[in-house]
Amino acid sequence: MSNDFLLATFSGLYGFRGLYWLPLLVGCVTGKSVKKGKRRDFSFILRTPENVLTGETVPLVFAPRIHYGGGNKLSNAGEPLDSLELHPFMSSTRSKRYRAASEKVDRKKSYPLAEAVSVLKTLPATKFDQTVTLSFRLGVDPKQSDQMVRGTTPLPHGSGKNVRVLVFAEGQSAAAAREAGAEFVGYKDIIEKVVAGFQDFDVAIATPGAMAEVRKLGKVLGPRGLMPNPKTGTVTDDTAKAVREVKAGRVEFKLDKNGNIAVPVGKFSFAPEALVDNGRTVIEAVVKARPATAKGVFVENVTLSATMSPGLKVDASSFLKF
Repeated sequence: MSNDFLLATFSGLYGFRGLYWLPLLVGCVTGKSVKKGKRRDFSFILRTPENVLTGETVPLVFAPRIHYGGGNKLSNAGEPLDSLELHPFMSSTRSKRYRAASEKVDRKKSYPLAEAVSVLKTLPATKFDQTVTLSFRLGVDPKQSDQMVRGTTPLPHGSGKNVRVLVFAEGQSAAAAREAGAEFVGYKDIIEKVVAGFQDFDVAIATPGAMAEVRKLGKVLGPRGLMPNPKTGTVTDDTAKAVREVKAGRVEFKLDKNGNIAVPVGKFSFAPEALVDNGRTVIEAVVKARPATAKGVFVENVTLSATMSPGLKVDASSFLKF
């Protein structure tokens, strides 16, 4: 009988920034591979000589086994371990800049928002102006329609992004949208353009009268989160006001299928005070959007990060009073 023991199986999950590993199974299995549907499963194998079974103490040797669907590929790499630990994966693929930034971040600490922004600003910059994002892990069930979390909020200092706006409207509403700065305005001609594959816009706004035809674009706009919706203020007769708010930095947030929300709060080049103000506004907006049916802890985790930086855990306790 083989003495290759499967001690723990891990499945790769994409987290807020990068690839992380989550323990799924701890057991002692001999001579069998583990499958988890179409996902790739990674196993830790303890190669042990015969005398381990007699109770003698020997060094443990680490060797990852990778399961690709129905086949197995066993790595030849191995190293002695004093104890079983989860080694960080993909560290060798991280850039020097990212590794230098990680050394400045205490992953075990929950930073007050202002301190988190200050630390983020000290991290090595990139060649482009990174987007700063707040990511939330919420204690709701995304499969329940009455626990959906979504909304909009204006950022006091804007988002720093040039937002391209498309408006489905006719007559006076269309003229008002053009005057307010909308890049693309029209009705049936714009609908035909979108059906043909046009996607060079960031926000879509429509009048209630235009929604009769715009609803037919659900399969095109829905997957990209661009479908006009009264709950987010993008279905309105006052198209000029909607365009101005979007241009000024109004951001939308919506719960994803994993119970997470990610909201941009500005650019890395923003002053620390501006990022703190924007971040505070976003946290308060998400907390106020708590569904009435949500039970227990609503905001489980908040992380602040830039596009190419490690995340900083934010202490949101001061925002959870309402």
